[in-house]
Amino acid sequence: AKQLKQKFNSIPSSSSDVCLFFHISWMGLVVLLPLAVHQETASWRDALSTESFSIATFVSVVGLNGLMYTAYNQFSFMVLSRVDTASHAVLNVCRRVCVIAATTVFFGTPLSRANVAGIVVAVMGMCCFTRTKSRPSSAKVKV
Repeated sequence: AKQLKQKFNSIPSSSSDVCLFFHISWMGLVVLLPLAVHQETASWRDALSTESFSIATFVSVVGLNGLMYTAYNQFSFMVLSRVDTASHAVLNVCRRVCVIAATTVFFGTPLSRANVAGIVVAVMGMCCFTRTKSRPSSAKVKV
């Protein structure tokens, strides 16, 4: 986003993060919607032919999913424009750990040893990153 804003600063659509995100999202929708319709047409026909299928429920779930995903991407885009890429990646790992913890509690999904080991490694990595990031710049080791 920062590079796009710097490279195309004279274009109105790159004037702000929100405007840039909006235009990128619309370009993605225009490109991907025809492909999705083509790919999913048979599945939609099969679903519509069943008696238990509710169009209102389907449209509301798809609409809510689209709204939440757009909000997630917007917030992610805004955070990425304010922090460096490494910090954003660490925040994304933190988000994933929180999602795993929430789904484990909410849905009662059991965690395997590999899941727990992955969570421990992720948390240790976040702690190491935070500790390294909070050091004064003169104390950092140069490679």
